[in-house]
Amino acid sequence: MNRSRFSVLSIVLALSLILAACGGTPQATDANQQPQETMPVAQLPETTDAMPPTAAAPGGAGEPQAATEVPAATVPAAGGSDAPIPVTQGQGFGETLQTVQSRGTLICAVNGQLPGFSFLDPDGQYSGFDVDFCRALSAAIFGNPDQVEYRPTNTQERFTVLQTGEVDVLSRNTTWSLARDTELGLNFPAVTFYDGQGIMVPNDSGLTSLADLEGATICVQKGTTTELNLADY
Repeated sequence: MNRSRFSVLSIVLALSLILAACGGTPQATDANQQPQETMPVAQLPETTDAMPPTAAAPGGAGEPQAATEVPAATVPAAGGSDAPIPVTQGQGFGETLQTVQSRGTLICAVNGQLPGFSFLDPDGQYSGFDVDFCRALSAAIFGNPDQVEYRPTNTQERFTVLQTGEVDVLSRNTTWSLARDTELGLNFPAVTFYDGQGIMVPNDSGLTSLADLEGATICVQKGTTTELNLADY
């Protein structure tokens, strides 16, 4: 009898363990644990076309600045930035170009007697290195390199004809110096040719250096940088 009760108790205990395993382990709870609250999602304001445009402050500053209109004449900013920067233009800028376009012809001052640079070829046409720049300007302005009127000029009058407006551009042997760049009221846009300076003597003179010319007479054009260079030396 006792053996039968022990068997029944063992069977009941085994069934209880099986049922507990099938039902899963209950989660432990903490009496002090508070239920988690759901955090609200922040809503970003919608952008509309009514918002005024802004431009980033120079140097990447955090505060935006109100966008301003950019002047017509601009150049790319340094450092590869897309933001243009205004260009300050001198008084009368562009007047010469307007005059040339209205006239329909570019008046170009040249030497006219310097072979290789500007001279009359056998066909009576101006040719040479300086002449080619005049033709290039004409092509850029009119789309035609032949709308040029050439004006031969000497050393003394080359600046005067440009200052008085008798010619539009000077394309001849003229050294770019600091004094000329600041005192004549003219603009040197670019250097087109780099040259040097030397002294020519007869073959049978026996002279081999400038030191041998001590006390000699040297022929040079007056009022040129060639004269100044010789005097300095």
